[in-house]
Amino acid sequence: MKRSGEVRMLSNTALSGFCAQIALMLDAGLSLSDGLAAMAVNDDSPDAALYRVLSERVAETGQLSEALKESGRFPADLAEIVRAGEEAGNLEEIMRRLSPYYERRARVAEATAHAVSYPIVLGAMLSLVVLVVLWKVVPVFRRVMNGMGVSADDSAGRLMERGVALGWIALGLIALALAAAALCLMLMRTSRRGRVRAALRRWIRPLGRIRRELDAARLAEILGLAASGGFSMESALALTAVAMDDEGGDVGRIREAVGQGAELPDALSASGLYAPMHCQMLRLSLQTGREAEVLDKLSEIYQKRAESDIEGLISAVEPALVAVLTVVVGAILISVMLPMLGILRSLM
Repeated sequence: MKRSGEVRMLSNTALSGFCAQIALMLDAGLSLSDGLAAMAVNDDSPDAALYRVLSERVAETGQLSEALKESGRFPADLAEIVRAGEEAGNLEEIMRRLSPYYERRARVAEATAHAVSYPIVLGAMLSLVVLVVLWKVVPVFRRVMNGMGVSADDSAGRLMERGVALGWIALGLIALALAAAALCLMLMRTSRRGRVRAALRRWIRPLGRIRRELDAARLAEILGLAASGGFSMESALALTAVAMDDEGGDVGRIREAVGQGAELPDALSASGLYAPMHCQMLRLSLQTGREAEVLDKLSEIYQKRAESDIEGLISAVEPALVAVLTVVVGAILISVMLPMLGILRSLM
């Protein structure tokens, strides 16, 4: 299957549905090829064509993992986990576990998008309000004051000019903030995204804490999936580093420590991503062969923590931004209205 031009990766929601359907088809006793063909017939979305191509490719090779790789529409880590499931003979279980994994990633992505978009929308609204005041309201008051013989050197005129200056300063600061946000988003799509993440963690502490909690949740979940898929620990960590794009970060250091002979719980504890109690839980689970279950539980714990912190951050940012909007617009309007009220009183 050849790729032509740019291809659109499936969303986390679509990946969750895809994995759930594959697990259901396998549980019903259908072959992968027949199951994918049935999905193509019953799916009205644009992805139906993709399922047909996957079905044809699986019929030729007998391997879903190769078809996923060649399509260019699926994450590399998904194809690798599917390959391990095919080799271990537990593909149905792997796909069943992957479905909630991508569902949780979709939920976090949605919450993160909300947290990012709200300040941007409110900043744009603030800019629009300030522009309307500066371009429409202030000129009207200036003409009225000039008609009354009030110049910019008078106290009333100086107060108005200060309000206008405050408005332009506010617009400049908002423009800088939006430009910085746009630059960060652009850099996150390049090879420098690791540095951008590290910088944001240092500069904005709540974001750093949330990012580490999300990293801990995702690391535990991928390790759990890899463990249930029959991966060796070294292979599981290599897969995790690729999936999380964190070769030089916490995952890379954990992988290096394990490669040097450290046990996984010790390497995780040294990274600071997990609480000592959770590392001890994992240590005991390795002795009983239930590490996949414990890793799933740890992923759930840190996922809930991250979602709670994201909600808390949004709850804190919303009133702060509304307060800033009120203060800036109110200050500009007051600086314009007070001179006019003073002039009107002097004429009465």
